[in-house]
Amino acid sequence: MKLNNIFKPEEVKQPENESEKEKDRLFLKNTLSSEEKEELRNQLILLMVPIINWKEYPGFRNSEWAISIIKGRHIIEDLKLKHSSLDKNYIDDIREVCFKRAKELVKAEIGNETSKNQIVNSLTLEEVFECDYTLSIPLTFPVKSETQSVKAL
Repeated sequence: MKLNNIFKPEEVKQPENESEKEKDRLFLKNTLSSEEKEELRNQLILLMVPIINWKEYPGFRNSEWAISIIKGRHIIEDLKLKHSSLDKNYIDDIREVCFKRAKELVKAEIGNETSKNQIVNSLTLEEVFECDYTLSIPLTFPVKSETQSVKAL
């Protein structure tokens, strides 16, 4: 029994204009499995928590927050590479919902009394994926001589 090829290369239609490209983007977005979407949402929420903390509580900035931000960015970048439809547009579509959930986590983590700062009302994609969140205070490490210290690069 011979199977006919359903899709022949000449029959694959390419989008002709911007509205067709947008329809294709929406189609890809809707074809993502719910697990992939949920994984990205969860990772974006976890990435936003230390960023919100960083902005609202500058006196408490620490390397744990900085490392969490770097790790979160790496995980999301890996997800984007694995699933090409998890693009910037899709992330922007879910950004505000994820932000609200991240704020809830910050409130639970920090507590009601200290969460009165409420400086951050939203996060842009640039703040989430491009801004630098590193400590500016150089670390010092002890050396053999008790009176000397070497500054980290």
